[in-house]
Amino acid sequence: MKHALKIGIWLLAALTVFSCQKERGAGAVGERDLFVSLDTRAADENVAQNDNLFRSLVFYFFTDDGTNSKTVFRSFTPGRDTYEEVFRLPVEATRAVVIANYEDSDLERTLSLTMNYDELTSLVATKLLDFQPDQLLMLGEAAVPQSGAMSIELVRLVARVDVHVFGTPELVTGRSVKVRSVQLAGQVLNTTMRPGDAGMPAAPVTRTRTKDELDYTVGVRPSEVTAATAPAARFYSFQYVPGTTAADDVPELTVVLDVDGMEMTRTCRIADAAHPDCKLLRNTIYRVLAEVKSSGISVSVDVLDWQTEESDIEWGDVSTATFECGPMTPPSTADGELTVVYDQIPGDARMQSFEFYITAPVGALWNASLTNSTDFAFSDINGGVQNGVVVAGGQPAYIRVMATSPYRQVQGADGSMTDPSTRLVISLQKAGSSDFEALLINPDLLYGSTDAHVYQIVQKEQ
Repeated sequence: MKHALKIGIWLLAALTVFSCQKERGAGAVGERDLFVSLDTRAADENVAQNDNLFRSLVFYFFTDDGTNSKTVFRSFTPGRDTYEEVFRLPVEATRAVVIANYEDSDLERTLSLTMNYDELTSLVATKLLDFQPDQLLMLGEAAVPQSGAMSIELVRLVARVDVHVFGTPELVTGRSVKVRSVQLAGQVLNTTMRPGDAGMPAAPVTRTRTKDELDYTVGVRPSEVTAATAPAARFYSFQYVPGTTAADDVPELTVVLDVDGMEMTRTCRIADAAHPDCKLLRNTIYRVLAEVKSSGISVSVDVLDWQTEESDIEWGDVSTATFECGPMTPPSTADGELTVVYDQIPGDARMQSFEFYITAPVGALWNASLTNSTDFAFSDINGGVQNGVVVAGGQPAYIRVMATSPYRQVQGADGSMTDPSTRLVISLQKAGSSDFEALLINPDLLYGSTDAHVYQIVQKEQ
């Protein structure tokens, strides 16, 4: 099933602890802003031990000839399965490559800000330690449009092997049968960084991995084995594609059993009808169903898709963002000004109320501010607003502006006496940016305003 990338609105700055924010890009000439929404979640029944999470990302953007036009590194704790950011890209950027969890596969010291496409895809990632489920290497590539939406296939570069062990009725009936260890020979520790079914590195690195002291009770195989059935052992491995020589280290399982105190060892290969040559492909789960007999072992393999081929990074042109703002009450005076008066009981004061409808872009922060915070204040900010920051999401947000002191005229710069006034400004902070920019909230210059980015509010005598 295709995963629609609908990410709930959250305050990116509050939830993310960045440990790395390296970035390289071109200047401001010939650029456009594009919004990224990233989701790596597989179907719930196929996720195990948080193997849908990532702790680091690097985005590479290339031109048609493979020249690097922008590189952005991101890392954060804890791991997550979604991410969103607005990127400012050169118009020449036509291809994107995204790598997740690069820090856990010996790539951190080889990836650079200026790397071109050929240099990046010729790299080989290597595991120096054991595979951690929440740090599995992921890779994706897609064409970058000049506008509109973009999606990218993000896949894990590992295979997952879930080993289930059962016994025949003759073996387990009346006996205590336990799995003591499961061993995977031929676990692959390096992989190419080329997208797609890229085959093996020129010099594959393999090892034998053993999970022991399991104390896993063996029973008769049920009529149906589902994801809810706990495996005796789980392994991760980079892709294995058999070569042409007999010396290839084919993935092989060895199961050691304890049958009423006596040790029994059985060996089998991970092969199925689709992969009789024992392939272990990227982004694939191999559910090994091993049934032990007194005389041997029989094996069947269910091949499951991790379903990230349907996970997308969606891009939306920030210029398509819509922002609606308008007074909920008519002007307080006949001359068309937005006015307020002071009242010692703010709830009974005459205030100006506004309603905001913010529908895009997702992940942006909207800040309501007053240019004169001495004589005016917000008496109420609610409905999608937290601490003065309106969070985008299409839900209405309300604010009310009031005077903070009894009416008095103030002296202007030219010495003239005028009514106190303030300007209401709504600013946008794009996801991933530290800057706010004023929005066009009053294009018709209503209520005496001479600036399309503000509403002018004046205090009048009660």
